[in-house]
Amino acid sequence: MGDAALLLGAFRAAAHRQSSLPDLMAYLENSVCWSMVEPTESEQEGECFITAAIIDIPDAGERVEMISCGHPPPLLLRDGQVIALDATRPALPLGLGELTTPQYQVDTFALEPADLLLLYTGGVIEARDSGRVFYPLAERAASQAPDSPRALIHHLRADLLAHVGGHLGDDAAMVCIQRTPGPGSGSS
Repeated sequence: MGDAALLLGAFRAAAHRQSSLPDLMAYLENSVCWSMVEPTESEQEGECFITAAIIDIPDAGERVEMISCGHPPPLLLRDGQVIALDATRPALPLGLGELTTPQYQVDTFALEPADLLLLYTGGVIEARDSGRVFYPLAERAASQAPDSPRALIHHLRADLLAHVGGHLGDDAAMVCIQRTPGPGSGSS
């Protein structure tokens, strides 16, 4: 089973329990460790850990909570600026928890209605051009004045593919989220 499928299945099994973010992350860690006890031949050749960021975006309010386990920091686009939402104390990637006793630090930040929150995999920022230069995601996101999450993703996808000459050497994914104004917020 692929890493993403394993983690998604474990997340689906645990998320409906409405546990705290640290409890959810501990469950995911245990699920990853359990599946890696007997790695397949292809897993033995590669990495046996998974980076992850779990983000809770409640329907009400503007506060968002995040736990990072070695995952690249989400980018917050606000008023023409790009802010990396670095974890205060990131945990080790999932699957490496046996090396220490994981302490999952919950970080909180604001996500206002006009903000865009960009999440991405390591394959995006590790993509290189012909000169072996990494893709400068934060810089490229800052150079665009997107009017919607879709516009930002379309722009970054085209720019990323141009950067690498049309072919990515690794899996790459980006998701962009924007909080919409709630009822009674005064915005239309």
